Amino acid sequence: MTSRPKIRAFVTVGTALDPFDRLIEHADGVLQSIDAEVTGICQFGRCNARSKVLENVPFLGSTAFLSAVSKADVIFTGGGAGTLSVCIRAGHRPVALARREDLGECVNDHQFELIAALRERGHVIDATRPDIGAFLSNALVGGLRRASLPTHSALPSINFTQRARYSGLRLRAVHLILRWFDPDQMRVR
Repeated sequence: MTSRPKIRAFVTVGTALDPFDRLIEHADGVLQSIDAEVTGICQFGRCNARSKVLENVPFLGSTAFLSAVSKADVIFTGGGAGTLSVCIRAGHRPVALARREDLGECVNDHQFELIAALRERGHVIDATRPDIGAFLSNALVGGLRRASLPTHSALPSINFTQRARYSGLRLRAVHLILRWFDPDQMRVR
């Protein structure tokens, strides 16, 4: 008799003012489809949805957040540059789902471009791929993590301030940022 593998998951919707119930529901569906014993944390923020699989917490302080990232086997997140940067720098290939403007999840659809660019470079897994459950089952056997990236104080950082975000930051800016900075060299300010 073979025991089921144990998987530690972390779902984070971030600290945005707009709810992102769709991420929690999507992550739960994928986690329930995996033949594994799943534990972990769902940071639900301002969402109405709660995970049926993971421990639910509204917000995490920075120490608890970094601890959840470091302990996770798989991370589900939106396409926020800060969260993606932290996850990638910790050696993860997070499962990323873009917030959508038409669903009231954000002010514009810039996350689609960031996720697409990072997916092309192999840094994230697109949560919308049709075989995501089977893909994760196979990937978790071999591991989703990469060797952690070095931390250097001289690395460039990206800080999307609320002012820039609401003053019409063009979607094209994401491409320009990725042309100038390799996501492996990003740090959070």
